[in-house]
Amino acid sequence: MKVDLIFGPKDLREDRHYGGSLVIDILRATSVMTTLVARGAPAVLLAKNIDHAKELKSTLGEGWYTSGSRHGKKVDGFDYANAMIDFDKSDLTQQNFILSTTNGTGTIYRTWPQTKHMVVGALLNASATASAIWQILQRTKEDFLIVISGVRGEYSLDDALTAGVILEKLLEQHPACQLTDEARTCLLLSRGAGDIKEELLNSRTGVYLTEAGLSDEIGFTLQIDKYDVAIEVQEIGHMPNVLGIAQLALL
Repeated sequence: MKVDLIFGPKDLREDRHYGGSLVIDILRATSVMTTLVARGAPAVLLAKNIDHAKELKSTLGEGWYTSGSRHGKKVDGFDYANAMIDFDKSDLTQQNFILSTTNGTGTIYRTWPQTKHMVVGALLNASATASAIWQILQRTKEDFLIVISGVRGEYSLDDALTAGVILEKLLEQHPACQLTDEARTCLLLSRGAGDIKEELLNSRTGVYLTEAGLSDEIGFTLQIDKYDVAIEVQEIGHMPNVLGIAQLALL
């Protein structure tokens, strides 16, 4: 059993299935997801798009809040933007969220049919995510897939570097873990990058968000292991074709 990696959801193969998978969209989907769960949000649903988010809120009613950004700004009609700094300072224990993002939530829905277990990860929870990968590998005894979410189907440096950091954590914990060449590519990329945080700031998405006035948000996402939580994706039993996230219990 090995840890494999693809550089975008377009590389998913319908004939290939995995025991587990990790989706990475550090700027900002999976960083937001990590923050919401770490700060105690009791329920977080993932919407496929803006209309899906509004439909879910209409169905669920009071006590549910929509969160989403497009082009660095809050989606019109939503309750919140995907503002991690605000979430980190807030008590979220009484708020249920419906989350829509530009790339990450769509990648999760595209990957879900190919995998038995799924986690999402970021720099904010890199070590916990590495532990989750190993736990799933040991549970399933099958290959594990890392999916770089990218930007509208295109490769993104920020996600690839994040994958490399998580893989480094995984090898620190379990040096015998086997990686495919694709996974090793991201590992070697992060090892050779020098200042990971500087490279992330200079990535295409990093520059875009900085120009949109979100440099503080980027800085927040660059905190390695701020949270000791692993985040798993789950099917919502009473809501067909709807996915949510929750904290994964690490053994």
